[in-house]
Amino acid sequence: MTDPDFFFYRALLRYNMSRDESESPFDSAISSTTSFSQPLLPNGSSSDLNDIPGDENTSSPGEYEGAQILDSEDNANLELNSAGKNSQRFALSQDASKVLLLLLMRCRRFAVAIWTGPETEQDPAPKPIKWLIGIEMLPKKLRKVISRPYRVLILSLYMMAWIYIWTRAMIPYFTMPPKVEGVPVISLTCGQVSDFWKGKNAACGMDARFCPTFGQDLDVIFRCPALCDRGLWLYSLRPVGDQILKYRGFYIGGGGVDDDENPDVLSRPYRADSFPCGAAVHAGIVSPFYGGCAKASYLSGPQNSFEPATGRYGVFDSIGFSSFFPKSFIFTKLPEIVGPCKDPRIVVMIFNICMGIPVVFFASGAAFYWIMSVVGYWTISLATDPPVLVDPQDPETLYDLISVSLERFLPTCFVLYVLWVISVKRTFLTEERATTTESHNTTEENLELNQAKDIPECSPVLRLILWYPLFWLGVLNNMTYDRLPIDRLTLHDLQNMPGALLVMYVLGTITLVCIAAQAYYLWLLGRLWRFLKVYAILSGLLIILGSLPGLTLRIHHYIFALLLIPGCSTRGWTAYVFQGLLLGLFLSGVARWGYASIAETDFSLLRGEPIGQILAPLVVENDKGVLYWRRPDNSSYNEALEDVDRYTEVSLLVNDIERFRGLDIGNVNITDIIDKNEHLRKLVSMAMDGRSEDSEDITLFVRLARYSNKQRKYGDYTQTGVLKYPSLDWSPAPPGVT
Repeated sequence: MTDPDFFFYRALLRYNMSRDESESPFDSAISSTTSFSQPLLPNGSSSDLNDIPGDENTSSPGEYEGAQILDSEDNANLELNSAGKNSQRFALSQDASKVLLLLLMRCRRFAVAIWTGPETEQDPAPKPIKWLIGIEMLPKKLRKVISRPYRVLILSLYMMAWIYIWTRAMIPYFTMPPKVEGVPVISLTCGQVSDFWKGKNAACGMDARFCPTFGQDLDVIFRCPALCDRGLWLYSLRPVGDQILKYRGFYIGGGGVDDDENPDVLSRPYRADSFPCGAAVHAGIVSPFYGGCAKASYLSGPQNSFEPATGRYGVFDSIGFSSFFPKSFIFTKLPEIVGPCKDPRIVVMIFNICMGIPVVFFASGAAFYWIMSVVGYWTISLATDPPVLVDPQDPETLYDLISVSLERFLPTCFVLYVLWVISVKRTFLTEERATTTESHNTTEENLELNQAKDIPECSPVLRLILWYPLFWLGVLNNMTYDRLPIDRLTLHDLQNMPGALLVMYVLGTITLVCIAAQAYYLWLLGRLWRFLKVYAILSGLLIILGSLPGLTLRIHHYIFALLLIPGCSTRGWTAYVFQGLLLGLFLSGVARWGYASIAETDFSLLRGEPIGQILAPLVVENDKGVLYWRRPDNSSYNEALEDVDRYTEVSLLVNDIERFRGLDIGNVNITDIIDKNEHLRKLVSMAMDGRSEDSEDITLFVRLARYSNKQRKYGDYTQTGVLKYPSLDWSPAPPGVT
């Protein structure tokens, strides 16, 4: 007997048997002879025993004997009444026990139903839309008209045409370098600046003599890809004067101009360390939708300040900088260019989306799943978010892109097969009704039967309008979810990025609602308890990984998708929605970033931010431009430093450019540095001449760091202290490093 209530029935039967065996003969006699519906008098006697002949004042011997008989009967009635009450209490106790057992039995049945689901599994596929039944019937009608070999041939020709048009659009952009008067154009990523400015702090050396690498007397023409309105964001701390920037584009000053007197000049000066492609988008020279080429001229030279300006295409306003900087660039008019400048990725993306519509609608579940997965992967790798920058002047970069993509594609195919077996196959491989091959009769009954056989069991229209858009929403993650104010799913990033916690709360709420909806369909299928066990084990493993010392748990796109897709192994509309989105996120993650580790080192997550191991000097006093600081270990500067491996020197930045590097003696004279450094002296003199009033001060932004001459390594720089010149007023730096 497999009924879960069997044990309760057996317990109830044993209870009744034990109760019957413990009942006394006297209780049985009472229960068989006494009617509890018959009322008892207050003295305990029954109403039929009160009818005694004679008067109560009679004193005859007969009356005395009658009184004795009456007394004995009264005593008997009292005993009967007491026994009846005990029997009634026992019956009430018996009824309460039955109610309690029945209540427990029903609670158990409810708990079992919640855990195992209904007795009959329910997992229907989405039914065809009635008012679109003509369109819904098209795929099945075509399968009846066109035999399988011809369908395979048509699909093969369609895919060949698709691939041919796709490659014709992409290959020229990868292999034909644009040229201006025979000079090749430099290809950049959105945030690439190494050829223009090597990096922050002292990366460009003393007096920034190593930047730009191609010299200041040359005009530079470069090509930017699409999507540089967001692809140029800073994701690590970047100091600019007394500002600390993060989570925005990096372009300082500039802005577009409409100068009729000099139509060749297209912008105001940008600080030389600005991201070139970001500055070009900000000035409106390059489109974020299809990229383009721009010409930068460094003949604008040093500038006394850089005013913030409003950006084009909805990007952030530029960053203001209220002091001098040694180098800058402006955008000028482009000459005639030979070769492709426009990035075709948006066109390829739209083309692939349109070409995929017939595949999703007409093809079988297995065919459209594999075709769209492969198309989505290579759309990301070659068009929308390639992992390697392809420089047309260097064919090796194209080979490198193909090599990296193939390296990740083979394991991705294996993962796609696993997902197909454990989840997607159940959703889309619906067994279709066999088409009839018998001769057609003209009776009305057979006509209705033939029409019913043409109706599919699932809805190809819903597959097209539910699964397909959300699939591309996940594939185009760099255009969709990356636009949200969420960088990485780590506690540090969520706390530091503005708006991240709010967006995470909203997305988390939506995710929980979606999980609850999918859990209901798993319950109808009778599989909820299995998945709860699996996810409980996975949650425990994630907790263990997150607690490992020196490592930080990171849930990447592909990991998030791999965890949730198995839970979508149903046939309902929720599986269409969630599988499409999660599959797209999986492909986006592995195609762009590969199978990154789920637990990464704390150092790798810094992305160039200060490590905090080599502490910076702490400035404690300013005396007429002489800055004094303490050593981190508070040792005296009169003591010799014998350990040559220690950081025995200091580096001084003025306006984000290294201006001094020397032995750490506990102080530095800013005025002496200005007098001795010819390059800095000229810039200070230029800024002094540019004042509106002679009594006005100029601003110098100062930062300090320790330096090891043997290791050629810098420690962390301090936050920015502000020195007013020539009054030499000092505003100390706040705590922290840069």
